[in-house]
Amino acid sequence: MRLYQVIYKLVEDVDKALKGLLEPVYADRVIGHAEVRQVFKIKSLGLVAGCVVRDALVQREARAHVLRDGEAIFDGNVHSAQAVSRRC
Repeated sequence: MRLYQVIYKLVEDVDKALKGLLEPVYADRVIGHAEVRQVFKIKSLGLVAGCVVRDALVQREARAHVLRDGEAIFDGNVHSAQAVSRRC
């Protein structure tokens, strides 16, 4: 949603959007949190993070930001998500 103070700015943006010149606006939306418990090295895949989902959910092809002490150490997509249930 965009707010306009002057109507001609609205007309310009609509004209640009129709011509395909207006850049889309992307925003991050948090859908869940997970905690990395262990990192595994797999020859065919590389590094794989074993995680515990803390809240909400984790979806395939969702964007993931891995933080350590508030600093981003990985930024990429979730390639697969598997649920494992262990009962003691």
